Amino acid sequence: MNNKLKILATALMTLAMISCAENESPFIEGGSSSNNIVSAKNFALSFDDLSPDVYDVANDITFTSIPVVITVNAGDRFQAKVTGGTVFFRTEVGLLDSSSCELVNGTCSVNWVSAIEPNARPADNINTVTAWMTGEEGFTDLNGSGIFDDGDIFTHDLSDPFLDLSHDGLTPTYNAGVDALIIDTAFDAADSAYSGTGCAHSTLCATTSSTFLFDTQEMDLAF
Repeated sequence: MNNKLKILATALMTLAMISCAENESPFIEGGSSSNNIVSAKNFALSFDDLSPDVYDVANDITFTSIPVVITVNAGDRFQAKVTGGTVFFRTEVGLLDSSSCELVNGTCSVNWVSAIEPNARPADNINTVTAWMTGEEGFTDLNGSGIFDDGDIFTHDLSDPFLDLSHDGLTPTYNAGVDALIIDTAFDAADSAYSGTGCAHSTLCATTSSTFLFDTQEMDLAF
């Protein structure tokens, strides 16, 4: 290879390396969290049985010892699993073996058991469970900067946690006088401002860097 070709090849390799460096995010997605702050976009509640056979409606029988495992999966805004942090639970009916659990490698669980007197069951045979903890609201990081700034999409603007006794389904809305407050005696609605660390948005940064995250799910108890 003559000198001109060597110089050209070296220049092209240098440009490619610069381009990769400019496009590479400073954060590695997946694995263990580097900040251990749970993001609302990666906080999810699930049950190992969404329809436990608790009530035999046809024969008006209540079974009081049906178990269900309730699990939370939690990660930070870089899709990494979080270890540390307490998740709290509240159920409309039935019993929990613990009111909280500690996150380890992005997950923790508690056990629910029916233990419901027939006259205490919900009229629609739906049981609501809410899980909540401290963390930060969610956003879509369009420019890969790792922080919420102009041009990113604000995706999770949260209200205070509540127990959805009105059973609104997949997108519960707080109904005063029906739903149960969990954190405070007065309900604070979503404020259209991002509560979280690393906020550099020109108009959407809240005055607080943390908030309560929560997820609400329903169990169908009748069969």
